Amino acid sequence: MYELLVYYKFQWLIIHLYNYYFIILLGAMETSPNRTIFKVDVEHSEQRLDNYLIRELKGTPKSLLYKLIRKSKIKVNNKKSQPSYKLVSGDEILVLAQAKSDRKNSLASSEGSFAWLEEHVLFENQDVILFNKPPGLAVHSGTGDFQGLIEMFRIQRPQLKAMDLVHRLDKLTSGCLLIAKKRSSLRHYHEIFRKRHVTKGYLAIVHGRWSLGDYKIELSLNRTKQLGITRSIIAPTGKPSITNVRLIDRNRRYSLLHVQLETGRLHQIRAHLNHLDFPIVGDPIYIGRRLPTKSKKEKGYARMYLHAKSLSFEDHEALGIASQLTAPLTSDFINFIGSEDFKDPYQI
Repeated sequence: MYELLVYYKFQWLIIHLYNYYFIILLGAMETSPNRTIFKVDVEHSEQRLDNYLIRELKGTPKSLLYKLIRKSKIKVNNKKSQPSYKLVSGDEILVLAQAKSDRKNSLASSEGSFAWLEEHVLFENQDVILFNKPPGLAVHSGTGDFQGLIEMFRIQRPQLKAMDLVHRLDKLTSGCLLIAKKRSSLRHYHEIFRKRHVTKGYLAIVHGRWSLGDYKIELSLNRTKQLGITRSIIAPTGKPSITNVRLIDRNRRYSLLHVQLETGRLHQIRAHLNHLDFPIVGDPIYIGRRLPTKSKKEKGYARMYLHAKSLSFEDHEALGIASQLTAPLTSDFINFIGSEDFKDPYQI
């Protein structure tokens, strides 16, 4: 009996020594070189913690960042925080891990690697950049896109650390994209977009002969995810969504439309037009009941024919910009218009 008690006491001692060892080890890890401290300045005040870290820790998978926050390996002012926490000037963000990813960027990571971006800059002042986004370019990194436009731009212009998107465009949509060069400008333009003091004009080529004249689409939208694809569906309980449509030209097969947004929901134009049975040509998600002709189906469409043509601001003089900022069409869009003998949408 005595030997049994000694045996269990010895086991208890070993277990506690083992645990104590790991407590010391973890403590050593927190004082190891894998510590990074960020001091939040005025420019980044009111930014979400997760968005701040995504920019500062370039190349780090978002899933890893959220895991580190959840496990208190990322703290704000030495306290556990939430990804949605709004930063305050003077906050200290402590990262107790090697957060940066070792994955190699297949595009490039050195300064100047994305010099081609400068060719698409249409306008720039001290606050914003107007960029003519090519179709097929994601604005943010995500599934299947290791780097998006904003990440590339931050590499191309490393001095603009607070650069961020004022609004977004779908990956397949081309045209006007506004980028803020500093946090104060981002907040100001976000307020302008929120109050709808900006008019967003688009061009779309759709299947079918448009017969609705000047038409206002007022259909609420909800997001849904099916087979890994996020899309918008018409739903009475969804968010109010308003799209104004005007016919520019049409023929037997297609119509060229001018579209103006009053709200900015996910895939709003695509979902609204598809619901009316006028899906956008080349749209891989909202294809409606209209199918391409055999010849087009064999060749495939060059792209989805939706282009953000213009941004018009009510108080443009105070902003130091033109009354209307316009993005020219890409050559494939121009060729499609020419092949269908449509009017030039920039001359009417």
